[in-house]
Amino acid sequence: MIPLPEYIDLDFEHADFGILQRGKNEPIAISWDTGHRCHVAISATTPEVYYKVDLLCDGSGFCTCPSFKDVQSKKHRPCKHIIALDLQIAKKGKEEK
Repeated sequence: MIPLPEYIDLDFEHADFGILQRGKNEPIAISWDTGHRCHVAISATTPEVYYKVDLLCDGSGFCTCPSFKDVQSKKHRPCKHIIALDLQIAKKGKEEK
């Protein structure tokens, strides 16, 4: 099995939440993939492309998308897939209450 990428401490205080409104403004589909032991985000622009994405309770996470690997991780900022996962987890938490 291929190992998961390294988790990086993320700075959500400086996260660019506007990133979710730019581009095609399509909802980001994220689901749990038991085979890969992480969440998977399907690319809105290229449906056959998917990215592994995960976020831990301590605020660390990773994504295999080019934006995170090449830019955001170096700034310790979440990419749009991690932000979408964070919002999805928060929404699910509110629904369970």
